[in-house]
Amino acid sequence: MSPPARKPGLATTLTRLLALLITGLLVALGALFVGAEWLDYRRESAALQQRILDTQKETIQTQIDQAIQLIEFEHDDERQSTTAALERRTAEGIAIAQSIFDQRIAAPPASAKQEVREALSSVRWNHGRGHYFAINQSGVMVVNPARPDLVGKPYCVDRVVEVW
Repeated sequence: MSPPARKPGLATTLTRLLALLITGLLVALGALFVGAEWLDYRRESAALQQRILDTQKETIQTQIDQAIQLIEFEHDDERQSTTAALERRTAEGIAIAQSIFDQRIAAPPASAKQEVREALSSVRWNHGRGHYFAINQSGVMVVNPARPDLVGKPYCVDRVVEVW
């Protein structure tokens, strides 16, 4: 028969209990450390994501600002180009009218005016979209090939719209 099992002594029990307590304490401290590191990781990750979003927002805003500047530049350039073209076309229209009047010096004024109207009405530019129109000093539309229904009617200056 084997000898009876001995009960552990008080010192052994206390040692085991202390070892268990220390192990539990180390596990708890390890869990706290891992938890703190996890929270730091989450905070740093969120901060990094926010910095990335902020950088992307700044990049997009910069691109938008550059696009707006380009559009404004092209708009101004187009305005200058259109203004210059309209000034040239106006000078051409005046030259056409003056030439007709100079050639018809002996003709009745109504005949010369009708010839000017016909000449200006037939001129087109800008792929057919551009045309002459004329308003006499009394404010009556005398040439408008795009809207012949307005010819002979008073033209109100308030209807002129600034396109730019």
